[in-house]
Amino acid sequence: MKTYAKRKTLPLGSIRARGFLKEQLERSKDGMGGHLPEIEPGMIADPYIHKTVVKQWDGGEISGWGAEISGNYYAGLIQLAFTLDDEELKRKAEEWVDAVLKTQRPDGYLGTYNEPDAKIYEDYNAWGNACGMRALLFYYEATGRQDVFDAVYRCMLWFAKVWSGEHKTCYAGALITEPVLYCYERTGDRRLLEFAEEYAEYLCKHTIFANSYLDFTDPKLKYNANHTAAYGVAVRLPALLYAATGKKKYLDAS
Repeated sequence: MKTYAKRKTLPLGSIRARGFLKEQLERSKDGMGGHLPEIEPGMIADPYIHKTVVKQWDGGEISGWGAEISGNYYAGLIQLAFTLDDEELKRKAEEWVDAVLKTQRPDGYLGTYNEPDAKIYEDYNAWGNACGMRALLFYYEATGRQDVFDAVYRCMLWFAKVWSGEHKTCYAGALITEPVLYCYERTGDRRLLEFAEEYAEYLCKHTIFANSYLDFTDPKLKYNANHTAAYGVAVRLPALLYAATGKKKYLDAS
């Protein structure tokens, strides 16, 4: 696959921590970094494996809340394990990865939602799911396990199909395009690229924060207040699309 990116990231595990940095990472391993699932199993250990819901600060419950928190934790744990080259942490990472893969549905969906179909279009399904897929892809990079990549690839095809057309969200769901484009760059499956570009165009019409790639090319950049995580998604999307397509409009927006 041709890529237009000017830089490439090194695979996880190709750089090992030493000295002061290693000492700090080992402290994380001995503290919450290595033990958070034991402290908060419902929030960290269970969402992807047992499909538990996590209470929000407003008292509600939503599956994607746990998907984001759990996914981000395991993405960090996996990076910690392979940067330290720590066998104990690697074992914990492998146990989680294997348990998650066993939950994949026949249609390819791999996430935290068990609700009726109407709920699968919540913003958090894509946003939270992307965090978990990032963790799985880190594990794939570090180990080369093809079954892990294949599981994420199938899940991204599920999103490309089920979230096609107007079945998208305009808060932070576009984060799903990150693992979508990762899989596209390694398979050449144009269904994934088409979905990612379709999402970018959707945001041009439906953005609630004026953060679409077209908004970024406006000489009068709009001022607004919004969730920084959602903003971080929005500003990365044009760069990711440029790396995959080479289209000038995405480079200009970046």
